[in-house]
Amino acid sequence: MDTSTKALRVMLVDEDTVSLKLMAYYIKGYVKSSRVTTYSDASDALEVLKTSPDNHPDILTISLYMTEMNGLSFIHRLNEHYQKKYGNRPPYRIVLLAGLLENEQIDTEQQTFYEHPDIIHFLEPAGISNHNVFLPIDACVSKPVNKEKLDIILNLDWSRTRKVY
Repeated sequence: MDTSTKALRVMLVDEDTVSLKLMAYYIKGYVKSSRVTTYSDASDALEVLKTSPDNHPDILTISLYMTEMNGLSFIHRLNEHYQKKYGNRPPYRIVLLAGLLENEQIDTEQQTFYEHPDIIHFLEPAGISNHNVFLPIDACVSKPVNKEKLDIILNLDWSRTRKVY
């Protein structure tokens, strides 16, 4: 993604308002023409994505650990909505933010093509252990997200994960 010229739309969902502000600050500093929307309430963000399909982000980042609705439940509900209404996955990249990326959390049988100690980029929808469902997660990133991780996320070859199922 050429972040210097493309107007990037990013939605950040995390109940940790400090993380939200930091990520928004980094993105706006990195991509001057970006439009960043932040939600500390997952239900509000989910409602916006369901009711405004023409105004979707290019990249959605969502925290795994939230009290009201965790990131996996959010992604599962969002994917169900898109499958029922459009017969396809959501048309944007989904990045799951986790405190730690541990093998117990991520189904490592899924093929990846980019690995960094704090970033996993999937070729196929990710499988999360203890769940018998595969979700359209394009990457997992450990928190906190800093400038180095953000640079990697924004410059991943997203075309390789454009899987339709």
